[in-house]
Amino acid sequence: MIIGVQLYGLCSKGDLEIREILTAVRDAGALFVEPCVSLSGENPVPNTFWPVDKLRELMPFIKELGLSVQSCHVGSADLQKDAPVMADLAKECGIRYFVIQVPSADPVALQEAAFKVRAAADVLAECGTELLLHNGKADIEAQVAGRSAYEYFTDICLGALRMQVDIGWAEAGGACLTQFLAKNESRIASVHFKDFVKPGEDREDVPIGAGSVHTRDALQFGRANGCMLVVDQDVYHEFPGDLTASLRYLNSLSNMRDHSVSYLNILDTETCEVKVLKRFDKVIEAPNWLRNENALIYNSEGKIWKFDLETLESTHIDTGEAISCNNDHVVSYDEQWIAVSSGSKDVRGSRIYKVPIAGGEAQLLTEKTPSYLHGWSPDGSMLVYCAFREVGGELHVDVYGIGPEGGEETRLTTEGFNDGPEFSFDGEWIYYISTRSGLMQVWRMRPDGSEQTQLTFEEQNNWFGHISPDGKKVVGIVYKKGELLPSEHLSNMHVELWIMDPDGANHKKLIGFFGGQGSINVNSWAPDSRRLAFVSYDVEL
Repeated sequence: MIIGVQLYGLCSKGDLEIREILTAVRDAGALFVEPCVSLSGENPVPNTFWPVDKLRELMPFIKELGLSVQSCHVGSADLQKDAPVMADLAKECGIRYFVIQVPSADPVALQEAAFKVRAAADVLAECGTELLLHNGKADIEAQVAGRSAYEYFTDICLGALRMQVDIGWAEAGGACLTQFLAKNESRIASVHFKDFVKPGEDREDVPIGAGSVHTRDALQFGRANGCMLVVDQDVYHEFPGDLTASLRYLNSLSNMRDHSVSYLNILDTETCEVKVLKRFDKVIEAPNWLRNENALIYNSEGKIWKFDLETLESTHIDTGEAISCNNDHVVSYDEQWIAVSSGSKDVRGSRIYKVPIAGGEAQLLTEKTPSYLHGWSPDGSMLVYCAFREVGGELHVDVYGIGPEGGEETRLTTEGFNDGPEFSFDGEWIYYISTRSGLMQVWRMRPDGSEQTQLTFEEQNNWFGHISPDGKKVVGIVYKKGELLPSEHLSNMHVELWIMDPDGANHKKLIGFFGGQGSINVNSWAPDSRRLAFVSYDVEL
């Protein structure tokens, strides 16, 4: 996930040099920083609000660390007059958002401030920068015209700004967080994370995940709505330990599936019409479409299931010692076997097994872990998979091949993060994805690893190259650039299915939906090369 750090709490410690802070933020795993800048020259808290020139001075160092400034809190005595300065700063530093506070709980003062916000927003719009409104505890507690001062001010700005919700202060101010987020869903652009042991007057600041604030629900919401995610601790008892712990906790939830329900669907790729087959009150993933039966294969809760397309009922397929099957599974061309990626009772990491299609004893094919299967050659002689392996003392993620009885594995790629390999139905090509050119893109190569060729080039992350049985179409799932790392394939996000010719030409969008990890991890084309199965999701908080 792409997570930033608000610098207020770190800078307020006073005993740390700013370059030391920025380096620690980078080392903790953050990808951007959110500084506070004073446009009026006043600094209400020592060291926390920088002069504009200090941000300009530090930008080369920030970029050198591989960080960026996506957003910036501003202190301004007159936002309308300061807007040209903010616009110049946005252009120089690449700032997407300037963040302001609710100026008052007085309706008259708020009405006057709204005029200035709307005027400033017009100036900033010319350089593609927006205004966000950050909430404090008092902004939630104070009521104006039947709603919180925070919501009231957002309303009267008439779309000139969106919300940056500080979930810690929202709960401390008495808001029911899930209801507050749901009510304001369409206008929340950023989520700030802080945590308390007690949200009231005797609260104690703790690293995120160690307190009582509903962080998991807020993260689900933020990810689902493409919000900018920011760690915003005001108090650090230990540095950099508290910061590292907060970022580690949030990243550990990257594929959290709390409150998820699943919908199994069929897409007509010619008309873009979708038929919803069934709703599941659990996570199901990665349908394979059988050619010799009117059925799909999917995984759920560590098991493999066969879904009858007539009765819409599921039957468990016994996979023996492969007891934690994930969403990387493939059916052999003759449909006598299903190969799965799974852990076992003794080995937690993912290894590859093959099992009779009707179920039975699992035969281990790969000793090394983790290994994630994606393809099986039409002649049955080779399985291809993504594997994490230490090479030359460094961890590499590459495409490997192995025979149907196991044995020695063969490394087929050497550059970038490589995943999702699968064979064309004539066996001539392996389609796969790689980050070697920057973003995740679709590539193909010969089965011996030769002729590695990039097929997609858009400024987006293109995951998977599922080729149709007739060899004429390739479908994959697309994530927007900047919403996640190119090597990440996350769940519960706004994604799209795209289609292209087998050489990469005519790449275009089919549909958009809510999904990601698990939606279409493996080839799910129907035998008619027109329809395909996929899973969409919903989060019911």
